[in-house]
Amino acid sequence: DLAESISLVPGEEEMSPLFIDGTGHGNSVAGLIAAIDNKDGITGVNPNAEIYSIRVLDDNNCSPVSRVIEGIYLAIERNVNIINMSFGLDSYSRALEKAVQDASDRGILIIAAAGNTADKGVQFPAAFNKVMAVGSVDKNGELAHDSAIGKEIEIVAPGELVRSTGALGDQLVASGTSLAAPQVAGLASLIWEKDISVSANFVRELIKESANRYGIKEKYGYGLIDVEFAMNNYNLFKHN
Repeated sequence: DLAESISLVPGEEEMSPLFIDGTGHGNSVAGLIAAIDNKDGITGVNPNAEIYSIRVLDDNNCSPVSRVIEGIYLAIERNVNIINMSFGLDSYSRALEKAVQDASDRGILIIAAAGNTADKGVQFPAAFNKVMAVGSVDKNGELAHDSAIGKEIEIVAPGELVRSTGALGDQLVASGTSLAAPQVAGLASLIWEKDISVSANFVRELIKESANRYGIKEKYGYGLIDVEFAMNNYNLFKHN
């Protein structure tokens, strides 16, 4: 169930949310965050999270930067706590960085897929300082072969052959940093659920501090997210 569904793709203004995700990419991202625990399919990291679906990618999973920027400002208007961006571009955009900065200035935690670019570097917007860049690991915790490598990597999460929700209630298995990022967003929502008054920086630091650290930082950042450890150590971290 979505708190709101908006499509910024031309021609889709009146389309039903049931049919709006032509590739299943958005459904899989949203499902990993918040699919309900109904014993059917998967359960998201935090089924209580409210999802504001702002569609910027078309049925080819493409978008002009201007549409991404419009989506960020819409999210700011909706007073969201977290923006998850499971996409990336190779070239720098000053306007995109300004939008990200404006969202951060409003206290929003911004999380983005680092990119499936291997040693070609972390994509934007993940490469911006105000964004948590999320890399992808397989079931053994090893970096996925195509997960971006670079100094901007902040955290990693499972992203190789991940099962999630598809269109019209089915399921799909997909790979990539796009599937890793929403799991970090789900953890962030769990942390915020305990006390909505804490800052985005508090949430970001707890995610990093509670991660399972191993491997070189350019590949794994501060490590693999650990939801249980983060939640068990919340009070101690807050006290400190």
